[in-house]
Amino acid sequence: MEQLIPGFDKNKPLYGGLIAKENTINPVLERCLRFKTWVETLIEKVKE
Repeated sequence: MEQLIPGFDKNKPLYGGLIAKENTINPVLERCLRFKTWVETLIEKVKE
């Protein structure tokens, strides 16, 4: 995400909320494999 949005790493709560509000999560998941993997891991943990 830092490559797409300079300063993202320092302001994740701010930018994360704005991104989620303006977009669905799918484009973020498509562009950020690390985030997608983290979300998928959370989903699997919830299913257990």
